Amino acid sequence: MKKLILSLLCISLLSSCSINFGRSVNILSFSSKAYDNAPKKEIKVKNFNSITNEGPLQIYYAYADKPAVVLEGDTALFNKVQTKQEGSNLTISMQPGTYHNLWLRITIYSNDIKEINQTGSGDIICKTLKLRHDLDLNEVGSGDIRINQLICDELDAEVCGSGSIYINNIKANEADLNIIGSGSTEINGSITKVDADVTGSGSIYGNLSYQKIKENKTGSGNINLSKK
Repeated sequence: MKKLILSLLCISLLSSCSINFGRSVNILSFSSKAYDNAPKKEIKVKNFNSITNEGPLQIYYAYADKPAVVLEGDTALFNKVQTKQEGSNLTISMQPGTYHNLWLRITIYSNDIKEINQTGSGDIICKTLKLRHDLDLNEVGSGDIRINQLICDELDAEVCGSGSIYINNIKANEADLNIIGSGSTEINGSITKVDADVTGSGSIYGNLSYQKIKENKTGSGNINLSKK
C-alpha cells in the first residue's frame, strides 16, 4: 500500500513540476564570486517546520531561534525570490526568466524542521540536523538534498526521478529509503532498522551499522548497503 501511495505521489509531484518548469526559470550559470561582505536582505517569515525548494535554486538550511530567509549577493536579484507559506510549509521559488552568472545565496533559518522537499533541479544543503523526532526527505526531479550530519528518530527518504539524497553521517532508530526512477540515495552512519526499496534503475548505497535490514528491488536498480 505504501509503495502504491508513493507511486501516485510521484506522478502527482512530477506533474506539478512540469507545470512549474513551464514558468521558464532557467539558470544558465552561477557566479564564482565569494559572498564575503556581500549585500544582504532578510525576509521575515512566520514559524514553519517544512521547506520546499521549487526549482533550480541552491538553498542552505540552518538552525536558528528565529525563522528567517536571508538573501546574499546581487541586490537586483533579491526581488526575484518568491516566498510562500501554507500552513507549516515555506516554499522558495524564483520569478520566471533566464539568469546568467547568478550571484545569489539563499539561507533558510528555523528552530525546527520535520520535512524537506526538493522539486526540480535545485539543491538543499544542510550542515547539521539534530532532531528528537522523525524527518521526511522528498526529492522529485533531478536535484539533490545533502545533509552532512543527521540525528533523528525515524527517517523517511523518498527519491522520485533522477535526483539524489546524500547523508554523510546519520544516527537514527529507523529508516525507510525509497527510490522510484533512476535516482540514488547514499547514506552512511548508524541505523537500527532499515527498509530499502528500489523501483527502476536507481540505487541505494553506503556504509551502515544496522541490526535489521529489509531490501526489495523491482527493475535493474541495486541496493548495496555495506555493514560496518
